[in-house]
Amino acid sequence: MDNPSLRLQKIVYAIAATCLMCLVVYRAMNLAFTHDEADTYLLYHDANNWGLLFNPLSWDTGNNHWLNTTFYQWSVSLFGQSDFTLRLPNVVAFLSLLIVVYFFCFRLLCTPLSRVVLFCGFFLNPYALDFFSLCRGYGLSLAFQMHAFYFCCLYLSSENNRNALIFWAFSSLFLASLSLLTFLILIPVCTLALWVILWMKNKKVYKDGFIILIPVLTFLGGLFLTWIPVNALSKNHEFEWGTPTLSESLESLIGACRMGMDYLGASTSGILLYALYLFLLLVFIKCIGQIVRKKYSPLLFFFIIFIGLIAGLLLANSLGGVKFPSTRKALIYLPILVLCLVYFLVDLNLKIRTSTFFSAAILILCLGHFCNSFQLNRTTEWSFDEHTKSILKNISATSQTDACSFAADWRLYPSVRYYLETKNYEHIQLTALQKPLKWETTLDYVYAINGNDQKDTANFEPAFSSKETTLWKNKKTVK
Repeated sequence: MDNPSLRLQKIVYAIAATCLMCLVVYRAMNLAFTHDEADTYLLYHDANNWGLLFNPLSWDTGNNHWLNTTFYQWSVSLFGQSDFTLRLPNVVAFLSLLIVVYFFCFRLLCTPLSRVVLFCGFFLNPYALDFFSLCRGYGLSLAFQMHAFYFCCLYLSSENNRNALIFWAFSSLFLASLSLLTFLILIPVCTLALWVILWMKNKKVYKDGFIILIPVLTFLGGLFLTWIPVNALSKNHEFEWGTPTLSESLESLIGACRMGMDYLGASTSGILLYALYLFLLLVFIKCIGQIVRKKYSPLLFFFIIFIGLIAGLLLANSLGGVKFPSTRKALIYLPILVLCLVYFLVDLNLKIRTSTFFSAAILILCLGHFCNSFQLNRTTEWSFDEHTKSILKNISATSQTDACSFAADWRLYPSVRYYLETKNYEHIQLTALQKPLKWETTLDYVYAINGNDQKDTANFEPAFSSKETTLWKNKKTVK
């Protein structure tokens, strides 16, 4: 039977999880559809997604996060088309993440401090939270990655149902790689980490056919399904997007997670990057100590995964010119680093008072950051699309059935086209995509990104303006 403190922690977790779930659902229902989401819908909503896996011509862009596309097609066929049904797979992924983190906290972790850090790392991180309310593959991949790590930890700590645990672990990694092709690298990395830990524990890996067979089959299956997409994307230079160095890759994740908050001045990201390096050095020393004493904790497992991931990325960069992941693609590091921190704190075995103090301090700091940086009605990566939905709705209501011509900057164009097609705003006539945007006097409206030097203020005036965009109306044709 749970002690009163543990029961209280579970109640607090349930309340916080319910609030977060409501928040994710609200945003999935109300956020304006963004540039990449709109392209995902416009390009693939009526496509045979299974056929696309084997058609190199369909992979001229990395916009098709394959599993997300498959899931949203199923969602739309079951519940009809809406912004929410398109985003529903990631909302469900967030629910599954809440569940797996709960089991991590109360089945595998034994201290309040480790539970607080794990909770804050995922759920009080506004940047990561963004993607569970969007129709993209990032939320799905994060959720499946955490499921895989949970089953791996159970496998290493349990003597029961080990074959089932390893099956579910690598099934989750397989689904993560179909959600985001970058995550395919985690299958061999996680396999290596498991084999190394088992070898250190004097387990004869070669005698356990399942621990060899399942990872190998999973990797070969993932390679088979993604071979054509990966090759096509490589030929189309899609893997050249990213950062040229590993340090910039890690710093991009830090910069994204701090949400532009310069708590330590202009050098905030740099200072936090050095703090990360120091932490990784301490983890390395701790892991060396475990190897010497032959007492292995999950910290060693996750540190091997991190080292393996870095080695794989360096190899891909040196041999194939693949850039290191940046910002949203750099989320691949997040679960690994958070779990390294969690198990590092577990292994410190702090006294109760010290643990309670740090738990409260970390929770207060993370809550402060969340409240300070979280934006309810806009996304971080595609903030320029914040007002697209309401602008088109207002124009439709104002013009009613009167035809009006509309031009949009290329960054705003996909979401504008998405709403015109799905909301049946047939009287709003969108011009062809233009780079750069042409301010023709026959247009009724021009929807532009601020900072565009090419403005026709002689014939157009602002009808609506925000921090990033302005809707311009024709002075002569629009009252």
